[in-house]
Order: sequence, then structure tokens, then C-alpha cells
Amino acid sequence: MMKYVLKTFDELTKEELYDIARHRQTVLIIDQGNIFHDLDGRDNECLHLSAYDDDGMVGYSRIMPSATGLHGDAGAFGRLSVLEEKRKRGIGSELVRRSVACLQDDLHEPKILISAMSYLEHFYNRLGFERVGDLYFIEGVEHINMVYTGRTAQ
Repeated sequence: MMKYVLKTFDELTKEELYDIARHRQTVLIIDQGNIFHDLDGRDNECLHLSAYDDDGMVGYSRIMPSATGLHGDAGAFGRLSVLEEKRKRGIGSELVRRSVACLQDDLHEPKILISAMSYLEHFYNRLGFERVGDLYFIEGVEHINMVYTGRTAQ
């Protein structure tokens, strides 16, 4: 059974922080072949949503309140990731739903804006996001901005 845990940076244990760093390195850097500065000094300003099954951490999302200024006046989430062998089970979709709920219900963010890898546009569109603006590159990877509208694709 899947377990989802939401914590502030200060609530994370050393082991949880290590698991998050290892998970993000495995999925976002090694598996995807993207070399980027993952440990950007902003984790202490964010909330951390982790997904666990019997094997340990299998998914993650970093939730950024608008106060961080990372996405202007909008709340956001990023570093969304699921271990390759655990994909196609709805974990990523559930992480998105829970990230949105945290931003709207707990943090009272009126606007949610994310920076998504362009190949994930359909995935986010199905979950209520719409593309805004043009394609751009971060560390050589195509990205698009997407805003949460609450309307899910049919």
C-alpha cells in the first residue's frame, strides 16, 4: 500500500533528507541524463511530499509556496519524480493531486504555476494544467510553463 508523507524541511529526519537527495539524483540526474544543480539551496523554504511503498521511497514532489519567489507570485511544485520501475501505477498523478491540494488548501495559494519538461505537457494537461507561453530551455532540456486551471482533460 502506498503511503504519502508531507513535511517541512525542519521536520525531515537525516534519513528522510538523504532518501530525498538519493531519489532525486537517481531519477532526475542519472536516469534522465540531465546534469543540473539539484541541491539549489531552496529546499529549506519548501515542503516535501514523498511517496513510499514496501520497497521505500518511490516518488517525490517539492512544493514551493509563493513566498519563495521561485515562480513569481504563484505557488508551485517541482522535482516531481517516480522511480522508473514504479511508473504507470498512478503515483505521479497522485503526487500532482496532493501537491495541488497542499498549495490550495493548506497554503491558500490562488495561483499555481509549474515549469514542466515539454514532453510531459499531456500528463499535466490531464490533471488540470494548461500551457502558457513559449518553449524554453533549462540546462539544455525543453520546458514549458503550465498554470493550474482545475479543469481536467477528457
